[in-house]
Order: sequence, then C-alpha cells, then structure tokens
Amino acid sequence: MRTGGGTERDRDLAVLAGEWFVETLNEGLARSAAAARRRSEASPGTPFARAVLAAVDESLTAVLDPAELHDPEARSTLLRHAGDMLRKALADGRTGRPAPAVVLPALPRPQAVALNGLVVASAARVMLRDDAPSPGIEPARLMKALGLGTRSLLRRAHDGWVTPAP
Repeated sequence: MRTGGGTERDRDLAVLAGEWFVETLNEGLARSAAAARRRSEASPGTPFARAVLAAVDESLTAVLDPAELHDPEARSTLLRHAGDMLRKALADGRTGRPAPAVVLPALPRPQAVALNGLVVASAARVMLRDDAPSPGIEPARLMKALGLGTRSLLRRAHDGWVTPAP
C-alpha cells in the first residue's frame, strides 16, 4: 500500500476517477429524486387512482421513445398531466359537471390526446382486474368523463392535425 507521493499520472487518474464518481452519483441522485417526485406528485389519493397511474407509468415504458424514456423530467411531466386528467374525470363523474383542471404547462395537443387515450386504456385495464379497487363512482360514468376529455381536446384542435368535431 502506497501512502502518497505517487506519480503525476496516478494523481491525474485519481482526479478523473473522483470526477467521474461525483458526476455519476449526481446523475443517480437526480434520477432518484425525479422518480420520488413523480410518485408523490402524480398519485392522487385513492387506491384506484394510484393503480391507474401505475398502469399509465408502466405503459409509458412501452410508448416513449428512448430519449423520453430516460428523461425523468419528461416522464414526470406526463404523469402529472395523467394524474390531472384522472382527478378531473373522477370529479366530473361524481358531480356530473366539469371540475376545474389543475393548472399545468400545456402539452402539445397530439401528445395530450395520446396521453388521454393512455389514461382511458389504463383505467379500463384496472377496472377489468379481478382485484380492482373501486373508482368510487360507477365505472361507466368515469369512462364517459374520460371520453369527454378526449373529445374536448379534439374539438379544440385548430392546428390542422385533426378535423375538429362539428
């Protein structure tokens, strides 16, 4: 075991290894913090909503491109929007009238429509499970509220990528 006085090359290697270690540690901590934020920000309180958002998160792994898949901030943003869509649909389904949405930065409309479809599909998957937690409202009312969210996004399409509904 050497106790110091190594060559300049040894010191340079030690500095590089230390810099690499710190950089890698910071990246890991950032990913961990983003994942924790994603779980806490995106999860509404009910077991049903948590199950749906877990299904959305699982589905995102299959549909995101590689750059988005490894971008914790992009994934966190999508999950926050999915959580807002689900909270709004649950509230709309309970009251029968539109609930105010949480103010989030707007997603591009094609991405918002695709995400809404993913939330609808995830809610249906959860409701079809044998051990599904109750949504707290009639499943048909929830699906109708989620569908209305998709239709309202399509009606507001003014940029030519879809024909607006009459």
